[in-house]
This record gives sequence, C-alpha cells and structure tokens, in this order.
Amino acid sequence: MAFLKYIKSWDFLGQKLTFKIDKAGNHKTYYGGFVSISYYLFLTYFIFDLGVSMFITRTPSGLENITPGKEEEHQFLNITDSSFLIGFAIEDSYSKQIDTSDYLFATFIHKYLNTTSGEEKITRLKSIPCNKIISKELDPNPEKYSNFICPDTSDIREKYLFGDYTTEEASMIEIIYSLCNHDKNNPQCKDPNKLKEAFSKKNHWITTLVSKVDYFIKNVANPLQVKIVKKYNILSPYKVSYSKFYLNKYFVKSYDGIFSETINKHESTGINEDQNYDDITLNTPDIEKFRNSENLEDTSISKGFFFYQNNIHTYSRRYKTLFDFVAGVVGVIRILTITIGL
Repeated sequence: MAFLKYIKSWDFLGQKLTFKIDKAGNHKTYYGGFVSISYYLFLTYFIFDLGVSMFITRTPSGLENITPGKEEEHQFLNITDSSFLIGFAIEDSYSKQIDTSDYLFATFIHKYLNTTSGEEKITRLKSIPCNKIISKELDPNPEKYSNFICPDTSDIREKYLFGDYTTEEASMIEIIYSLCNHDKNNPQCKDPNKLKEAFSKKNHWITTLVSKVDYFIKNVANPLQVKIVKKYNILSPYKVSYSKFYLNKYFVKSYDGIFSETINKHESTGINEDQNYDDITLNTPDIEKFRNSENLEDTSISKGFFFYQNNIHTYSRRYKTLFDFVAGVVGVIRILTITIGL
C-alpha cells in the first residue's frame, strides 16, 4: 500500500478542485501517478540521449551535391613538380611487377588541345619513380611504389589541367605503351616477336595508381580522407587498351560550433570516375610502316588518359548547437503535454 501511495503522490495530472478535500488542492489517482512517472522517465531519457548525441558523440546531419561544370567556365587544377597525379606499372595476374623495357616503350606526354581551331601542342615528359612524389600523408609506406612510374611535370610550362576531348579546350596528361619510341632524332623499335613471346607466357595487366577521396561525415577534424588505390586493365599484343581517369574537386562546408554555427571548410582532390575500353586489332603494330612516324599511337598497345573534370562534389555537414538542444527539449515537452492532455 505504501508503494501505491508513493505512485499516487507523483500524479501531477490530477484535476484541480474548486473546493478542498483533506486539504488537497488536486485529486490524485494511481493512473495519473503511473503516467506522470512515465512522462518524467521519457523526458529524462530524451534529454540524456539528445545531450549525448549533440555534445559527446557529436552526430551530424548532412547533404551531398554534385554541381556539373559548364563547358564555357574552365575549372583549372594547379599542379606542382612534386604533386602526385597518377602512376603506372605492368604486373602479372599475381600483382608481381613485370619488366617490359625489352619489348615496350613507356612514354608520358602533356597535351594541349583546341578542338575548334585544331591546335595541338604535345610535350614529352620524363618519368620518375612514384615513391619520390607520394607523400606519407597519402600512404604511410610510399617506398612500395618505387617500381611505379609517374609523370615528371617540371617540363609543363602552364601548371594546370582542365577539360577533355569533349570540351573546346583541354590540357591533359597521357601515357602510351608502344613498340616504337617515335623519336624523330633517334627512332627505335622493339622486336614484336619478343612482345608476343612475353605475353604468351603470362598475362599482362596495366596497374594504375590514383588518389581516391572518401567522405567520413562523423570525422570532425578530417572528413575528407585521400588514399591511393589501384585500377586494372588487361593488355594484349592484338588490341589497343584505353583507360580514362577523371579527377574532381571535393568540398565540405561544415557547421561545427556548439554555441554558434562556426563554419569550417575542407577541400581535397581525387578520382571520381574511370573507364576502360578496347580496340581489337588482331595483329601486332606494324613497326616497319610506322617506324619513322612521330605519332606514338601508331605502334601503341595501351593508352591512358588523365583529365581534370569540371564537376564539383560538395558536402554540407551540420552539428547541432546548444540552441537546437533547448529547442528540442521544449518541443518534446509541448508534444507530451498535448498528448497526455495537460
């Protein structure tokens, strides 16, 4: 009986009386006591859970938006001599490096193209081991990429990339694996029989290193994390393999404050899209016909294209403030009050 009286004493829902009975201003009931205790328990749980979410675990809400770039509005990617863009190697089916220097030339080029005027400028680039330009922020152990080759961009006069073959203007990087070097000053070609013999012994995969951006909405300090990943495309002496890689910008606009909406911005760059396709030739490139050609494509078995795309990926992230907490608590009190008929 004492327990029931205790429950009854909690009742704040009892109707007020116009006259007093036993000096009591409210008529309290067991039902009202149970409902009142449930009300307090729910409200306490809600306040605790909301407080943990807002101020301890800091769970944000967010939106993602992709803004398509306009062809007439160039978005440039500024590059430096020490920045990692892309890397290549040829490996077997077990990811073991293959030395193809005996039967293939690997050549990086920078190409400027104006599709309206037909203007084209090609600059041959040197290659450097990728571990020389991959920072430890990208990978804790860059030395494992010492056998991959990356373009040396120090010979590119205009330090920017933009557009592709569908835009009026484009500045891009390409890599061509070919039987001939197509050097007008010192033309050289490899033996096609060595190429066919090497491919008959094991599969050859062109392995591409690219930077990929992952978005972690709950990471307060570093929501955009860039890492190196590998992309694969199989090669053959009897086809030309094409690989296209599109680099994009990623932005995060983050409202991080507890007492006010403090705005922080984060920015990264990484590959958003890649495509592979093949052109079947049935025969190895004709080195006798194209030995003295200056076009690397004439004896190629693989071409890789590296573009900077105009699309921008934007993430908006918002953490709740103290005012949201107060508004949430007041809102729940009002809803409960209406629900239980206060």
